[in-house]
Amino acid sequence: MQQFELPRYERNQPDFSEVFGVSAAEVIQDMDVSGDDIPEQEPKYAFNINSAGVRRDNIPVKLLDPFGSEQVFQVFCSLEASTEVPYFKRGIHMSRIGDIIADSTQNTYESLQQYGLALAELLTKYEYQGSSQVKVQTKFPYLENVKGWKEEKDKVSLEHLGLSASIHTKQGSSYSQSAGITVANITACPCVQSTFKHTLKVAGNLVQDSIFSPFITHSQRCRTTIEVLNLPVGKTIPIKRLLEAVDQGIVRVQNTLPREYELLMVYRAHKKPQFIEDVVREVAVRVGHVIKDDYQQSSIRVFSESMESIHDFDIQAELVESVENLIQE
Repeated sequence: MQQFELPRYERNQPDFSEVFGVSAAEVIQDMDVSGDDIPEQEPKYAFNINSAGVRRDNIPVKLLDPFGSEQVFQVFCSLEASTEVPYFKRGIHMSRIGDIIADSTQNTYESLQQYGLALAELLTKYEYQGSSQVKVQTKFPYLENVKGWKEEKDKVSLEHLGLSASIHTKQGSSYSQSAGITVANITACPCVQSTFKHTLKVAGNLVQDSIFSPFITHSQRCRTTIEVLNLPVGKTIPIKRLLEAVDQGIVRVQNTLPREYELLMVYRAHKKPQFIEDVVREVAVRVGHVIKDDYQQSSIRVFSESMESIHDFDIQAELVESVENLIQE
């Protein structure tokens, strides 16, 4: 199993006592005795603060391969970590959040969700036993096999899968978890296809549905996020199964595309034209059926954004529905 260790460096700087003539321990002890631990002071205005914390980018996190091998890989995450501040505290110890984030880089996690949960529980433990929230997202790089028209033409495509997790804990126990993936896909407009089909009909041209009849239309690249809400404690989203469900409902893009696969992708998208509204409904139902056995009390959020090719604007759609309702379809 491959391990990733961050390089270490020790900064060359003078010791505290060399500069000030007293030890750092003596100074901190005197501050504590005098009640000058600033975050622990009473605030001027006694109100609870819902959240205070940090936002950081490029945090290295070691994760297990979500596709099932025992390989460990490293990703770089964007992270928001915060905790509530009670009315009787002036602030939180921000440096403690930095300590927690730094220490977490030395561990390996089963999933991004498990990493977020570990951070949130430590924040809750160290900061007044209140509630804490962690939001983390990254792009997971992987190689996808691409079959060529003959064996020596086989290739690989470098792809990125968006991963995200959100954890909200209170008094050390998780009470709100969600996790999701983000993919890029292609859609073809059904409205233009239908208009073209009727144009041919009115003009007297024969219209036949066959393998050669995905009618002319415009297409666009989309970014679609699938998020499982209200995850049961201890459960992680089955990323490989989610991808398989997504591929049943929409056509994902690919970075390495030989000519024959480029044709196949465009053909599939035009053979099944979709509005952005079709995308979110189709994906939600497909995913609901895949996870129904273990996540029936959860909900699914699907958000998709289409980067329009013939308009000077983009369009969005969002659907949030319970797994219980989705599997009725």
